[in-house]
Amino acid sequence: MSSSSAAQDYTTTWAATHEDSLAFNLWTKCSRESFFALYTPFVVCLASGNLDKKTFEYYLYQDIDFLEACIKVIEQAITTTEDEDAKKVLSKFKSGDESEIKRLKDMLDPNTKHPIHPATKNYEQFLLDTVSGKIEGHAPFKGAILAILIFGAMMPCWRLYAALGQKILDAIGGKVDDSNPYKAWIESNGSKKLEESTRKVEQVLNKLCATLNSEQKDVIEKLYRKSMVLEVEFFLAPTLGQSCVVPLTRQHDPAKHRLLILSDFERTCTPVESSAVFADMAIKAAQKSEKARPWNRCMSAAELRAKWAMLTAPKSGHVKHGSQISKISSAEMKAKWGFLFALHEQEYEQCIESIMTSEKEEYNYEAVQKTMERFSVLERRANNRVIESGVLEGLRLEDIKQAGRRQLEFKESTTTGNIIRGIESPIDKLRVFNNILKTYSDDKDNFTIYIGDSVEDLLCLLQADIGIVIGPSSSLQRVGDRLGVLFAPLFPSLIKKQKETTEGSSPSWKKLSGMLYTVSSWAEIDAFILGW
Repeated sequence: MSSSSAAQDYTTTWAATHEDSLAFNLWTKCSRESFFALYTPFVVCLASGNLDKKTFEYYLYQDIDFLEACIKVIEQAITTTEDEDAKKVLSKFKSGDESEIKRLKDMLDPNTKHPIHPATKNYEQFLLDTVSGKIEGHAPFKGAILAILIFGAMMPCWRLYAALGQKILDAIGGKVDDSNPYKAWIESNGSKKLEESTRKVEQVLNKLCATLNSEQKDVIEKLYRKSMVLEVEFFLAPTLGQSCVVPLTRQHDPAKHRLLILSDFERTCTPVESSAVFADMAIKAAQKSEKARPWNRCMSAAELRAKWAMLTAPKSGHVKHGSQISKISSAEMKAKWGFLFALHEQEYEQCIESIMTSEKEEYNYEAVQKTMERFSVLERRANNRVIESGVLEGLRLEDIKQAGRRQLEFKESTTTGNIIRGIESPIDKLRVFNNILKTYSDDKDNFTIYIGDSVEDLLCLLQADIGIVIGPSSSLQRVGDRLGVLFAPLFPSLIKKQKETTEGSSPSWKKLSGMLYTVSSWAEIDAFILGW
């Protein structure tokens, strides 16, 4: 088993067995900060092996000063805690820090000195204040709780280093090239040994916090989050005098380039489609209508089918009187929406299966576009059924505004049942995408990033300079793979691009290349594009 696999298994096991623990929950709540640390120029360059040696040397001087401050804090914490497990863990880390300081000093020229960065000083002062009981916004703390506070404040440092090491190892396939001058740093922080030590500290933190009340636990969370922020700033302290692929905005001169970020126009990468929102509103409207009139709720299946047939029959020459919602029960409304969703899902899967049963193709954008036309036909047919059913007729304008959507046709303050056909399909999305680009003048070069999560986004994702897929659906990956589209995790891809980056050069991002980049969250996108 590779060291990467071992680290990954450890993390997976920890998540499965400790997901209700305080330490796990604190780490999860600070996942955003962990991404920003991972995507710092320092970490990306270090992982690629081309971090400037002087920059790393500067980092080591900061680290030595920080570790010396940590030892002072740990010594005070040991004297204040009565818990033997806490004393053992703290003593072990104190010993480890002392050994690490000696090792680092042996690597450096004793005649060379570097000033201590304000970010390092801020972090050290935060720890010293914490062990002294000085917590912003609170009266001074005293007694045994001081040791618990320092555990909460120092825990992010231990956990973050272990996480960074494991993430880097996972990204590079579990083994560091001998040519990487920072191999020892990566292997040490990504090791099973450090993960085990970190886990023991977290177990002690969970044990110490078990007797705390909710207000005290809030203080621990506040310290934990503050420490994570200071960690990110610590990794940003070394100033890089070299080209780096992160953050993306750093690579573009605003005077010459226009950075355009677009995302899924219909769902904006959320788990709930607007059709589901409208369905819920229609059912609630029907329920309100029932309260104002008697209704026989015991309709048979045959009657429901007959009602459906009547509502979906050709409407030529037919004149409506009153709101559709006022004429049917909420049970019928649910049945109709259930039918519409089920039929759409069935046709959608059939469309995907028809693609999957065809021969796997080499990537060709024109071929992808032709395939996406099948989904266009499917979506138009589904929207026609919704219109013909009348299930959207009679919704109140106020409810639509609260839902944050404007895709329906209105007469006065209620919906007519029709849909304003703006973006129904992948082809429509591409048309809007291209129209947006046309609205900008030619005084600057457009650089586009498109963020999507579904099959309907595929054309826009491929058309953009960078296509980012957030939490990709299995359908998108299956269809994309069949059409020759490649999906690559963003962070490992950045490490590869950084390796190819030479002084004065910029990373190459090619639209229509058939390569898309996957991420797990918006925080990861934010860290990549904007940075801290």
